[in-house]
Amino acid sequence: MEGDTKQLFRHLFAGNKLLWTIAVLLFATSLIIIFSAIAQRAYGHPVNYLLPYEHHFMHILFGFFVMWCAQAVSYRRWRKAWWFIGIVALGGLLYVIALTLNNPDMAVNGAIRSFRIGPIDFQPNEVTKFALILFLADQLTLYQEDQSMTWKRFFTWFGVIGGFCALIAVQNLSTSIILFVVCMLVLYVGRVDMKYLGTGIAIVATGITIGALLIMVIPDKKLPGRTLTWKHRMENLLGDKQEEKEQEVLKFTDKNRQIMNCKVAVANGKTPCGPGNSHRREFMQLPYSDCVFAVAVEEWGWWAVGWITTLYLWLFMLCGRMARKCERPYPMLMITGLGSLILLQAFVAMGVNVQLGPVTGQPLPLISMGGFSIMMNALYFGILINISQSIEPANPKDADTPTALTEETEKKQ
Repeated sequence: MEGDTKQLFRHLFAGNKLLWTIAVLLFATSLIIIFSAIAQRAYGHPVNYLLPYEHHFMHILFGFFVMWCAQAVSYRRWRKAWWFIGIVALGGLLYVIALTLNNPDMAVNGAIRSFRIGPIDFQPNEVTKFALILFLADQLTLYQEDQSMTWKRFFTWFGVIGGFCALIAVQNLSTSIILFVVCMLVLYVGRVDMKYLGTGIAIVATGITIGALLIMVIPDKKLPGRTLTWKHRMENLLGDKQEEKEQEVLKFTDKNRQIMNCKVAVANGKTPCGPGNSHRREFMQLPYSDCVFAVAVEEWGWWAVGWITTLYLWLFMLCGRMARKCERPYPMLMITGLGSLILLQAFVAMGVNVQLGPVTGQPLPLISMGGFSIMMNALYFGILINISQSIEPANPKDADTPTALTEETEKKQ
């Protein structure tokens, strides 16, 4: 009987046990930290203070369910789905841009990043990330087969990447930059020659530099959309003059209120106030999302820093080990893309909380509050777990090796 139970457990939770462990620990960490960070929203529900937390708990459960379902679906089935997911992402991006233009009063900081589809708060940015990773993994796998690279082929890929990143940048510049960096990493791992990558990066860097200079010299009243927000964040990061910067460093203003509260919370972490006792959460704009790392540090001190960074670094090492074991380019590129999306977003979110970069709207993957973001990151984990099942299978006959799965079979699937 005991053997049957173990066999059932192994069947239901197949794959790399460390990946399962990291995901569960991130979910558990989220439930602990958000219980305190969500205080602001709890005040808005005097009848049931726990209602926002109950919603978050349901999002965590649904995220775990999505992860479990994804690990049960062969990663090969995603290969030809990129075009459909890309169309959905493109439609969503164009729709939120249209919403922003037609309903400026609904925009937050000059942008609308999501819209409701029934009970789901749909975020096109998250779907676009997934679509681009699937697209590059498929195209680079084909490239590995014929080893034929031309400028036309590269600029076709680069045009798709640049087009989607530009549409995302209209609503969320930081997400666009993170996605572009991950795409360049996937291209590099996919053995695209550096002369192509260097040319593409140089074009984008030149465009960003020219755009930033124009934003800085154009008067505020003439700046459209979110460009004014970008300008303020660049000014906060760079400062106008050193003397003024030193005088203003301890002053709270409308421009720096979010980052200053994060810095104070992190500084308070030298003497942790204990779980549920954060002081700065009352003054933060989004203590349960963008600033959740600062809240964790204020309450738990260096324990929070070590615990959270260890979980993400653990994931980084696992992804690296899995990628090296892959016999096929497609799963290796999927691991690189999906793993990098989670890790880069995590470290950008933590870096912003200690002002290692300009303020961005990046949540902490699987920890910050949010329904659709949790669902997509859980999907990434599920796909990574499924890939691990073919790399380190319980049954050696299921291994993803050239003898077990020919390229023709992979294409058909």
